Amino acid sequence: CILGITGLPPSLGKIKERIHLGLDLRGGMHLILLVVTDDAVNIETDLTVERIKEELRSRQISFSDVRKHDLDHIEIREVDPKNTSDVRAAIDESFQSWDRGDLPGVPNSYLLGLKPSVEKQIRSGSVQQAIQTIRNRVDQLGVTEPVIQEHGPADEYQILVQLPGVDDPSRVKDIIKSTALLELKLVEPGFGPFPSRQAALSQYNGVAPEGKELLPHVRETGQSSEEWYFVNKVASITGRDLRTAQPSTDEFGKAAVSFNLTSDGATRFEKITGENIGKQLAIVLDGKIQSAPAIRSTIRDSGQITGNFTLERATDLALTLRSGALPASITYLEERTVGASLGNDSIFQGIVASIVGMVAVVLFMLFY
Repeated sequence: CILGITGLPPSLGKIKERIHLGLDLRGGMHLILLVVTDDAVNIETDLTVERIKEELRSRQISFSDVRKHDLDHIEIREVDPKNTSDVRAAIDESFQSWDRGDLPGVPNSYLLGLKPSVEKQIRSGSVQQAIQTIRNRVDQLGVTEPVIQEHGPADEYQILVQLPGVDDPSRVKDIIKSTALLELKLVEPGFGPFPSRQAALSQYNGVAPEGKELLPHVRETGQSSEEWYFVNKVASITGRDLRTAQPSTDEFGKAAVSFNLTSDGATRFEKITGENIGKQLAIVLDGKIQSAPAIRSTIRDSGQITGNFTLERATDLALTLRSGALPASITYLEERTVGASLGNDSIFQGIVASIVGMVAVVLFMLFY
């Protein structure tokens, strides 16, 4: 008898381990995702605004303001007429991805527009990066034979995701969609905490100070009071500097996430913490401050993210941080849970057909 009472022989068992059933046979999730590529363009514009300010200041060029005009345009306002040639040279040399023109109605001002070819590259690149990030996250979940690829026309920026055998769809969706953008930003003395957003802005005539942004602090469950901080717009360390991240516990035994930095990130982190002892360092995740501990000593290559985490949340956060941040947000266009009933029917019919065929062969051989 080929199939004994105890099941498959060792050789057939190994064959079974190498056969992975797909979505049609095993069931699972079918998703179509839309990558909001405007986010990637928006990030590029915001970063360029800060870079232009630094470049002009380094060249000692006087200007009144540099700000975003819209999604892919930047205004450089009221440059000192004596620095006109210097401004043009700085833009043409250091910001070749942008077309330079005059800002209508404002003298000695410029309007920069992101070149269409560069914008297209940013959008398509964000889709490819999103595919790779999602694949990294799904692989760490242990899903076998997933399908993760572009879907539809290239200018629709959609991704097809098929995950066979997934038994917790809501958790998988949260992990896939989570941006997981980690930033470590300095809090200067006197810039927080404030009891509310209005109270913080009222200290500065309703406008955030130059180079600062106002972010909320995630409070623990049961604490109703708010806390807001002004932090540096430019992050000292980001998720790109992470070498690894693992779930852990803090000094009070609560779930946390420990991380280690790359050599380059560790060098910068050591310099930043060494020069800012006594100041607070906000640990920002997806635009919300998880904690803002004071820097007590120089820190080189490791740290810990604490907050109101469950063990599962800490595990999922460590997973998403290891796989990298998504370059843009994602929305779900289509979601289907595929049952394995048709697959089970097909498998059953295949087994029956095999048995019938084998019996027919045996009967023919006996007759022969």
